[in-house]
Amino acid sequence: MFIELLKMCVTGIREGQNIDYNVLKNSMIPLPPKEEQDKIAKFLDNRLSKINRFIKAKKKEIELFKELKQAIINQAITKGIDPSVPKKDSGVEWLGEIPEHWEIKRIKNNNRLYNGNAFPIEYQGNDFGEIPFYKVSDINKAEIFVSESNNYVSRELVNNNRWTIIPSNCILFAKIGEALKKNHRKINKKVCLIDNNMQAMYHMRLIYYSNIT
Repeated sequence: MFIELLKMCVTGIREGQNIDYNVLKNSMIPLPPKEEQDKIAKFLDNRLSKINRFIKAKKKEIELFKELKQAIINQAITKGIDPSVPKKDSGVEWLGEIPEHWEIKRIKNNNRLYNGNAFPIEYQGNDFGEIPFYKVSDINKAEIFVSESNNYVSRELVNNNRWTIIPSNCILFAKIGEALKKNHRKINKKVCLIDNNMQAMYHMRLIYYSNIT
């Protein structure tokens, strides 16, 4: 309630905002008797203490579930999902044993890396066109896949600018900024373009899951 009252007493805009104390000091607020104030404070201390303990316990549960999720992912992508299959030494120290029928190959031999394209501002903001042009803001949501964009371009424009088209089922990820720190990435459902703040990798999809936290 007090925060809403402060908002009503603010003058100016953005960084220049100030509280008009003349308005604030003349504002009306409910004021129970002192004895009742003490009872309310005691009630809130007790109730909020219980809620805080509940939140703390739930946070511990969430952390345990995160650890379980990571363990399941690590097991699946490094050992497979059938524990009964014969194993062999991978020859990679950190990896240990892998299923006997799996291979060990270099990432660069099984994946292709695509760089993004310069995206002039005069071409941005169109919601029509054959091909979506993804920017970092398009991969900030929680879903694994991305199919919609805030920007679309025509195939003619793509050809005229000689932009690199990204095939479907690539991993799209940021290469700079906060999105990189937060490990934002998506798999594109259809061919697309990406701007030069992003890169795309094709085709080892398990890499996507290996970085989930």
